[in-house]
This record gives sequence, C-alpha cells and structure tokens, in this order.
Amino acid sequence: MPKVEIDGNFDAVIKAIERAGGDTHQVVEEVLKATFDVITPLAEDAIAKPNLPAGGKYSTGDTERSLLKTPKIKWENDTAYVDIGFSIKKGGLPSIFMISGSPRYMKNQALYNAFYGETTKEAVNKVQREILTNYLDKQLGG
Repeated sequence: MPKVEIDGNFDAVIKAIERAGGDTHQVVEEVLKATFDVITPLAEDAIAKPNLPAGGKYSTGDTERSLLKTPKIKWENDTAYVDIGFSIKKGGLPSIFMISGSPRYMKNQALYNAFYGETTKEAVNKVQREILTNYLDKQLGG
C-alpha cells in the first residue's frame, strides 16, 4: 500500500523527491523509459503488415524499420525528454500520414491510438504514478 499520493502536480512531485534526498534525474529517466516501453509495442503492433491496408501488400517495411526501439534520454538544462515513435531520417515520413490520415487515405486508427488514445494515456499515467509512488515510498523509508 503506497504511503505517498501523487495528485498530478509534477513540479510538486519533483520537489518531494528532492526533499527526500532522492536523485530526480534517475527517477525522471526511469519514468521516461517506462513511458517509451508502454507506447512502442503498441505502435509496433499497429504497423505490423496484417494491420496495414491491403494486409501490408504494398508496404516496403521502411516505416516499420524506422520505429525507434531503444529509449534515449536527452537532457537540456533541467528538462528531460525521450523521442518516441519514428525516425523521419530513417524512412518514417509515411508514419505522419498513417497517424493523421490524408485526403485520400484513412488514418491507421490503431497507430493513432498508440500515441494519442485514451487507453494509452491511462496506461502511461498509471505506470508513471507507480514509479513515482514507489520511488518516494523507498526514499521515505516505506
């Protein structure tokens, strides 16, 4: 049973971690990696050939190969981020049209949901809360 409740105010959570003597960089990186691990498999499933139009008959595989598979956390001053999704430079440009659709083609709803769907948002929120709560509990001796 967690002793710490997180109300959604991320700044307050970071301050609580700092007050507890925790390493904010470590926990933020763990949260970002977990977020990456929630979204990437969903995107991977959505762009598998059976889930593409015409069963992937016209797919070259470039978009699938451009999906980022390893989280790389980057820091700029006190802000951390992780790239999730497709590398445009490695053939991921069609992913933009797959996610949003175009005048001629419907969007890939599964791919859209992998990034923007309510279920994904809830899963990301849940995993982030669990990591932050567990981290704070450990820091506070729980």
